[in-house]
Amino acid sequence: MRSSSSGQEVSLLARVKEAKTLFHTALRRRALSADQLFGESDRNVREYGELFEKHTGRDIKSAKIVEVGFGARPYRLATFHVKQLNAVGIDLDMPVLEGSLREFLRVARNNGLERALKSITRHYIADRIEQKKFKKHHCHTGEFLNRKNLLIGSASNPEIWRRLGRVDLVTSEDVVEHIPVDGLKMLARLIAEHLSDDGLALICPNIFTGITGGHLLEWYHDMVDEPGKVSEPWEHLRRNRIPVNTYLNRLTRADFRDLFSEHFQILEEIVRQPDLGRQWFTDDVRQDLSKWPEEELFSNQVIFVLRKQSPAIN
Repeated sequence: MRSSSSGQEVSLLARVKEAKTLFHTALRRRALSADQLFGESDRNVREYGELFEKHTGRDIKSAKIVEVGFGARPYRLATFHVKQLNAVGIDLDMPVLEGSLREFLRVARNNGLERALKSITRHYIADRIEQKKFKKHHCHTGEFLNRKNLLIGSASNPEIWRRLGRVDLVTSEDVVEHIPVDGLKMLARLIAEHLSDDGLALICPNIFTGITGGHLLEWYHDMVDEPGKVSEPWEHLRRNRIPVNTYLNRLTRADFRDLFSEHFQILEEIVRQPDLGRQWFTDDVRQDLSKWPEEELFSNQVIFVLRKQSPAIN
């Protein structure tokens, strides 16, 4: 089981540069406040509750929730639990929660040595401190996250969904752009099959055509406004000189719309930060990107609010 955060065609030099950037990012996170660290997770969970109630008429507290891709820092999933919501998560990567040697070996065996080294290093530099801040932020005295709520494996695996049974809410943030198209089609079908009749799926990809879509660290959504970048705006659509150490399926917003429409009714498309990167959209950049509509270039994170299609009546 290979981690999607390890590229196969990235040079050793590029990996070293990435590791250096990640190291400095982890150091910088140590100085951030709890609101800065966990505000996004808090907003996400609050937004999910509002959308679930809006489209189902139900309180999210009544929902059986699945998060697809909880990530190396599973703060959204942990936020579900401190708010006493019934949630489990699926992810290809096993997170480091305790930092023990046994855990490190388990991560290395499950997702490879590179992923394990990244995770354990980040854990000791920043994650341990962040987990303490998280518990203090939420006045939570229990364990950060119980492993019984973490399902490690491919979200496109039907066996995982058979174990889950019927669910009411499926959420996913910045994950589905890392899943190969065939696997994503399978995942969409599985979600539709296991979603309750009044259930909802809130799937938020990082659209490839947005300024953040190339997944270069210096163009992450919280870094877009910072000066002194090595690469150019929309580098991945223009020069594409810098490989990234992760798999991307390169789907556009229109591609996701078509793919989801096979199994779902799209109730809303909510664009977060719709003008992100506008200051970089100079005449030269506009000319280079003339084949892309602005809807694509300024999408970035888009929440697709999905309800499964009703069975056809013959």
